[in-house]
Amino acid sequence: MRAASLLLIAVFVWAGSGAAQAEGTADFALPPLSSVTAIVERPLFTPERRGAVASAPAAPAVQGPDGRLLGIALRQGRAHALLSTGGATRTLVPGQEAGGWLFVSADRRAAQFKAPDGRVLRLTIGDHLPPVQ
Repeated sequence: MRAASLLLIAVFVWAGSGAAQAEGTADFALPPLSSVTAIVERPLFTPERRGAVASAPAAPAVQGPDGRLLGIALRQGRAHALLSTGGATRTLVPGQEAGGWLFVSADRRAAQFKAPDGRVLRLTIGDHLPPVQ
């Protein structure tokens, strides 16, 4: 394989030098054959050429008892909060609870939750529900 690759490179070098001289550009010189050994040593279309593939970063841990606000859906004039809960997605309508927090309302960008002690929490998409204290 190596000899065939070197032969192929030599043919291109020889053909290229003839074409360059035919066009009147005799001052053009290809690099020496020894400078293109990486092509032979690391063939272009083999998977090992690129080395190890970096793994994707780990997903962040869920913070809080019922996770993160993934989004808000408006259906038939009624707001729904989409929460990640233990690896699943849960849809809440006003009046339902998640982790001790009561879902009160939502607009296009945020959802409001109320704690049993009366505290009101406004979560934007991506925020986590804190534990109820």
